[in-house]
Amino acid sequence: MVMPPAPGRAATSFPFLIALEALHIIGCTARPSRFRRLTFLPVPLLVFYILSYTTAGKISDDLALGVTAACYLLSASDYFLLTDIQNTFVKLSSPKYCTNPEKSKREEKEGRGKIAKEGVWKRLYWTLTLRIPGRALGWGHEAPIPQTHQHTFLFFAPPSQKRGLKARIYFVFSRLQQVALTVLALDAVVYFWKKASVEPWNGEVNASAQRLLMAFLRNFWALQYILTTFLNLQLVHSVLSIVCVGIGLSDPEEWPPLFGQWRQAYTVRRFWG
Repeated sequence: MVMPPAPGRAATSFPFLIALEALHIIGCTARPSRFRRLTFLPVPLLVFYILSYTTAGKISDDLALGVTAACYLLSASDYFLLTDIQNTFVKLSSPKYCTNPEKSKREEKEGRGKIAKEGVWKRLYWTLTLRIPGRALGWGHEAPIPQTHQHTFLFFAPPSQKRGLKARIYFVFSRLQQVALTVLALDAVVYFWKKASVEPWNGEVNASAQRLLMAFLRNFWALQYILTTFLNLQLVHSVLSIVCVGIGLSDPEEWPPLFGQWRQAYTVRRFWG
């Protein structure tokens, strides 16, 4: 059920999120100078106003809104206060995970600071390529991605050539398979969640057993939320990759798996990527 806006709060949060993104774009596009840090000043004020005086109308949406606003505050702290991004971040010609390390290091060394000397439109395009993808794929600060961690199609080996028609066809079929598996897994998670949402004992067990069962269900509901989020993100990523690679907008190498291998998540740092 949709809840009405909270008393005393304005249902106008979306325009303020747009303003936060606009401040990021302006601050990242501006040439390096001591005045660039001034772009940060409105950010904490907007975030405070969003968290204290606005509502999206639903508790779940307000939670997402608060997390998004907090992320804007942290990224603004990084981009405007801690990092001179135009003299630090470098856009590479191809993703680091599928490029010779020496070539990536050479490109990164030669490209550092170049964008600061370009015109405003090139700097704006540079900012948009930094902001929109969000994964830093093809940038000097790209996170390590194992080349062996790729989605495969049935028992067929990936083609040796990473680009071209064969690579695109194989990629599309491998991601279609991933979409089908994700939909099945998501359907199973939702099915069990609906079953567990109804009291399964119907007054037939004692109070002690009910407490144990409720403790189990609380853990299951927490796990269900994690799995649902994981599967939904993976589903959207797979569908977008099929469209972009299928119409030739991107190359397969630009769409590595969204998540890493579970067996590598044996520390807190590795779990979060």
